[in-house]
Amino acid sequence: MFSYFIRTTTDAGGTIPSYILAVLAVWGVLYGCLTAVTDRKITWHLFLVLAFQVVLLMWYCLDIPLLLEEGLPFYHCRIVSLLILYAFYKKKEKLMTYTAWLGLFGALMAYAVNPKVLYVWPHLTYITFVGYHLNLMIIGLLLLRRHCQNLSLSYCFNQSVKINAVIYLVNLFLDTNYGYFKELPAPFPKNVPAWLVASVMAVLMGINIYSINRYCLRENGIKRIYLKSKAKADRVSEAKNR
Repeated sequence: MFSYFIRTTTDAGGTIPSYILAVLAVWGVLYGCLTAVTDRKITWHLFLVLAFQVVLLMWYCLDIPLLLEEGLPFYHCRIVSLLILYAFYKKKEKLMTYTAWLGLFGALMAYAVNPKVLYVWPHLTYITFVGYHLNLMIIGLLLLRRHCQNLSLSYCFNQSVKINAVIYLVNLFLDTNYGYFKELPAPFPKNVPAWLVASVMAVLMGINIYSINRYCLRENGIKRIYLKSKAKADRVSEAKNR
């Protein structure tokens, strides 16, 4: 039974029911917005994200051609978790802000697109897809509530170009489809040049992250949430120290 759960031979495939992803997305957003924010909680969800990525990588290692084709951490959502890990432990708050937005948008987009899984349920990839993106969504919201900083348009563009350039070069070297640059998933159009997809993606990422971050800071929405959560965390800490 377990060997069937981790099989690498593709079959008819399937998709996760959209209503399940919708319920999980709503729960993830509510949890990320309303729960008390602590570095310990961020660390826990970051551990879960990395655990899902490690488990998925170990599964891909059962089939080396499949590992090279789609198992390496060169999709946007996989790259962003590694960048969040680096930014969080190096205390780089601008990079934390940028990657938090990218992780949040990426996770919601993954749930919305709901790409076809190449295996019939039950299979490991259903679990890793749902669990990984749900925790990435939560981490993004927690980081934005605690570490949100002002970002310049040039900073957002620079980070977006770097990420997409790396993915484009990997695809060029390995002849792969990371980031869906070579072939976009349905319902997007087919036969779009990879360089154009990478360029448009970089521009959209830069503009959207800059715009939504600027709007939220201007409206003080994130700041108010941050101050409330910080005050609550301070009260909890004071109570423990008494």
